[in-house]
Amino acid sequence: MIVTPGAKPIMFYALLALLDEGDEAIYPDPGFPIYSSMIDFAGARGVPLALREENDFQPDLDELRRLVSPRTKVIVLNSPNNPTGGVLSRDAIRDIAAIARERDLWVLTDEIYGELVYDGEHRSIAVEDGMAERTILLDGFSKTFAMTGWRLGYGVFPRALVEPVAKLVTNSVSCTATFVQRAGTVALSSRPPEIGSPNGISLSPDQKTLAVSDYRGASVFTLKVADDGSLSDKAAPMTMKTPEPAAGKAPSSGGDGTPS
Repeated sequence: MIVTPGAKPIMFYALLALLDEGDEAIYPDPGFPIYSSMIDFAGARGVPLALREENDFQPDLDELRRLVSPRTKVIVLNSPNNPTGGVLSRDAIRDIAAIARERDLWVLTDEIYGELVYDGEHRSIAVEDGMAERTILLDGFSKTFAMTGWRLGYGVFPRALVEPVAKLVTNSVSCTATFVQRAGTVALSSRPPEIGSPNGISLSPDQKTLAVSDYRGASVFTLKVADDGSLSDKAAPMTMKTPEPAAGKAPSSGGDGTPS
């Protein structure tokens, strides 16, 4: 896991690390406009995957298969989606994972709205078989905790990408301000009642274990928090419980481009 000033740097560093000139990356359309601009900045070619209202903003998986070429390196996902509010179905997640495995692709999954689901469920592609080693999970505190101005995000990376991405962070922004990280710790450990139960990461009451879980509370993995704040993967497995979502729909951002 890498902590950054906001979640947007995770997107930026991941694409810089994975894409070379001439590569292609598939991204949702409509979608957060920074996806295409960051792909372009990395020297790659962005390939839009249409999300249509008549399909409840679910991707056409046959179309996705046609868009994958020998140059494709990355598929960008955003569920719940900005700006449509669409949430990828379990079937879509499963089939996209199968395509990524078959074609040896990386997946950058932007789950910044993952806790703002009121109808159905949010499921991360990172929990699908064989996907943890090829998925970068982007999340942050801006939406769930209304901490947009604090600029606190994080990415869960396969181990092979941690060192190169950490170098990009160190040589650009250095680090995330310590007082901001402490504010995030308080947010995780004292979650106000209006936020509800954790639906992604949580800090144990003794602040010694950070757990990453899927929607149903099944533990994906846990990390030990050392006295100096550093993280290791030596923690024992743990499971957290999450309630069923209330009726309603995932919110739409209105396409205002609010930063992650």
